[in-house]
Amino acid sequence: VKRAMDEKGLVPNEYAAAHLRVLYTSENRKEGVLKKWTRGGINCASSLRPGKPIFLASDSGLVREYGPIYGRERSGVVVIHENNPNPPLHLDRADVNGTDHPRPASDFYDTFTDLYLLALSGCIFFSKGGYGLWAIYIGGNLTCGYRLKGWNKLTNACDFMGQSGEPRADVFNGPLFLEPIDV
Repeated sequence: VKRAMDEKGLVPNEYAAAHLRVLYTSENRKEGVLKKWTRGGINCASSLRPGKPIFLASDSGLVREYGPIYGRERSGVVVIHENNPNPPLHLDRADVNGTDHPRPASDFYDTFTDLYLLALSGCIFFSKGGYGLWAIYIGGNLTCGYRLKGWNKLTNACDFMGQSGEPRADVFNGPLFLEPIDV
């Protein structure tokens, strides 16, 4: 993780992150839709820490490819971690090619690298799934996260924040642990 951060010029708590799980219910999304969602996710991440680099993690190769291009178009810095395999493995799909044989833990190295790069940002935008939320919990900064439920909202939820601007105030506000259950 440290090597990945050094290679990308990321300093803990000095960048924002975005996790876009865009293939959650469909493996075949149109390129235009994926690009629109990528722009929205990067815009929202930029609003958490204006002017800072953004680490982008996604289950889509197209999103990871387009994110840095969009960042440059906005005079921002968007970096990714190149996963192998590409796309990265989902933790809830640990079998080998649809069999009951589990994968070795080492196959998930890049998945956990993404998770820790998200967590070390200190400020995370996330959408579908629990991966971004898990990263917030691991990172420990429960006051700097933004979750947007619903892809249609992502299209114009945030404007890109360049070198200036105030960080978002409507951050994630949820408990780290659920209340104990009386048994």
